[in-house]
Order: sequence, then C-alpha cells, then structure tokens
Amino acid sequence: PPRMGKASRKRAGGKKPARLEQQDADGTGPSEREMQQCAASGKMLLDRLRDEFSLLGKQEWWFIMDPCIEVIKRELQRNNYVILDNFLPGHKCAEIRECLKEAYAGGSMEQGALAGGVTGENLAYSLTQVRGDYVRWIEGKDEGMAPLAEYMTKIDTCVSQVGEQEPALANISNRSKAMCTLYPGNGARYIKHTDNSCAIGEGDKCNGRRLTCILYLNHGWTAADGGQLRLFESAISGEDETAVLADVEPLEGRAIMFWSDRRVPHEVLPAYRDRFSVTTWYFDEAEKQRARLNRVSADMADVSHEHQEAAKQQAARDRERIEREIAGFEKKFGATARMRTQGDEQEGSLPEEPHSNNPELNYTLVVSDGQIEVRVLLEGTEIGPGDLDLQVNSQDELVLTLDVTQEELLVVQIPPVSYTHLTLPTKRIV
Repeated sequence: PPRMGKASRKRAGGKKPARLEQQDADGTGPSEREMQQCAASGKMLLDRLRDEFSLLGKQEWWFIMDPCIEVIKRELQRNNYVILDNFLPGHKCAEIRECLKEAYAGGSMEQGALAGGVTGENLAYSLTQVRGDYVRWIEGKDEGMAPLAEYMTKIDTCVSQVGEQEPALANISNRSKAMCTLYPGNGARYIKHTDNSCAIGEGDKCNGRRLTCILYLNHGWTAADGGQLRLFESAISGEDETAVLADVEPLEGRAIMFWSDRRVPHEVLPAYRDRFSVTTWYFDEAEKQRARLNRVSADMADVSHEHQEAAKQQAARDRERIEREIAGFEKKFGATARMRTQGDEQEGSLPEEPHSNNPELNYTLVVSDGQIEVRVLLEGTEIGPGDLDLQVNSQDELVLTLDVTQEELLVVQIPPVSYTHLTLPTKRIV
C-alpha cells in the first residue's frame, strides 16, 4: 500500500486545529479523559475530528491526521472494529454503485463462493441460503472505475498509517483485489462466519487475512431495508461468542475496519433492498507465507518433500471437511450446492467453526427384531430422538447425524458389522 510519512501527510492535510495540535504535542493523541467521555463509541470522536478537519478544507483526507489515526488504532484495540463515516463522498459512491448495477445486469457478477480451503485452491461451492451475494473482483484501475481506484488509495494509506502504530498490522505486505458485492433485495444474506479461521495468527487454518475493510455504497438506506452487518463478541477471548457486539447499517460512504480472524465473527442480515459494498483484505506476510506452504500446485518443485507431503495432507483434510460441510448445509437448508472453481486470494470466507473442543459423545445401538434403537449421550446428557437422523449410505454404512445446534452437526459413519450393544467411534465435522 502507498505510505505517507508525517511530512507528506502535513502537505496533504495542512495545519491541525490549535487544540488538537496541543493534545497531540506529546505524540499520545486524544487525551484519556476525552476517550473516556466517548467510551460508548469512538465514532463520536472520529465524527467530531472529521468535522473539524473538514472546516479546514481537509475533508478528503481527514482520516490520516494524527489524532484520527490514534483513535482508529485505539478502537481496533478496544472494540476490534472501527467505523469511519463519510470516508468517500456520496457522488463517488454513486458512480461505483452504478457501475456495479450495470455489471450485474450484464451478467459479469457471479455468485459468491464458499470454502476453498486455507489457500483458496481447494473445493469451493455456492449455496444461496448460506451466502446470497454476487461479486466481481476488481483491481481498482479498471476503466470507468476512477472513484474505486481513489477509494483503494485512501484505504491503503489509512491502513498503512495505522500499521505504523499498531503492532498487529506492522507486517502487512499486500492486500486482495476489491471484492465488489451486491446482495439482491430478496432477503439475500450471509450466515455467521469469520474471514480467517485463525486466532491472531495461530492455528493450522490461518489464511493470512489480518484486517477486513468494507465500504458501503447505499444511498438513503433505512433500518427497514435490513442488510445490517452484525458483529459478534470475540470467539477466542472467552466472551459469549453468541452475544451481539454491534449491528452496523450499510450507509453510503461508511467504511468499517475489523480484524479478519476469530476476534470478529460476523454475518450479513437479510437485505430487502439491493445492497452494494466493496471489501478488501490486508494480509500479514508471515501468516500468508505459512498458508502458501500448504498449497498443492504445479509450482512445488522448489519445496521440500516434507512440505509437499504436509501440503497434500492439509489439502486432503480441507477437502474432507468441505465435503461434509456441504452435506450438512444441504441437509439443513434442503438445497443443492453448486460446485465452483476458485482462485487464490479471491476465496469466499469460511463459515465459522464452533470454538469449543470436541465434545464427549457416547453412542449405543441396540438391534432387536430388525429394529435399530440409538441412545446418544452428549457431555452426559441424553439427546432426544428429534435431534437424531439414522440412514444407510451407498457403502452400506449407517450414518448417524445429530443436529445439536443450528450451527453444529455431528456425523458418525459406522462400518457394516453386526450391530448389537455397540459403542461407536465418533468424528466431528462442521
């Protein structure tokens, strides 16, 4: 991303208001007292700073002034997300929106993809009931998309400046293309997920995404139009991850930044008007390189045999998980997924996996007069028959499925043996 040091930033932004200059003289940004007064939302302080800098003619680049960068950093640290209203002027949002309307009408937007594995090269699929948007990937320099290129320069610069103060963004090396998105106003949604199934760089499913940035393009949006971005409490820090952190309206010109990993599970609520947005992901270099080592492709000649084998094993695990994920969603929604091809760094987000460890499960089957009875204990509690489904698959294996919650399915495949008072092995999938 383009970087702008303090000298260049002063040329772009000019002199700060006197009282902001006094606050920032020691390099600490807004005072702690002022931050506490705006504890309900740092957005109040950012709105005020934007208005003050705009009065000085800095409305185009207000967000890279030192006090603003400090607030953005603190909001990411404190709340895991930050909202920047009027990030791009309304008339420029309208230009991007009209281009996307034409692209959708011309058939050049495709249904959003799911899965793809750690590197995005594995099995991918589409299922409208899970993810109902249409997307087009754009570099930002495409003909007729000058406002998008301007936005990309602005958000790149903002992330770069925050990265100079925020250690978690210090190793950002590149970003994705812009994923331009339309959620049709027929109730299209995206169920709860994370953009990176990772815990602050830790885990074997990390894909390198560190920060998610979204720009909304929707003029005159109201709460009745739905389509809010619902953020949940962190799934890695012990909070109740079902608790709602915030519902963010997709208002024209509004940008939001949040951590891509399990700190910010999120979903898009059903939209009842066409909903447009632009999303980019910023990659941590070290994490992205670890993900690339898991890639299985033709360019692996220079990779050690050990890494090749590890990559193949990871790909096999990914594919098995994705196949079972598809089967679970098809059963849950009564719909058929469409298989997709998928490119690196343009993958759809993985539906979030539950944070808990494998639960203790005990299954007992009893065969009597040709009838099979099943008794299941989950963490010592018996599961009722309404949550169980027992079928025979094409390999003559019994397949026992438990719908434990709306988001977690447990499946056991039992080899074709004589079933009588049998305690079964278990395998957990999502």
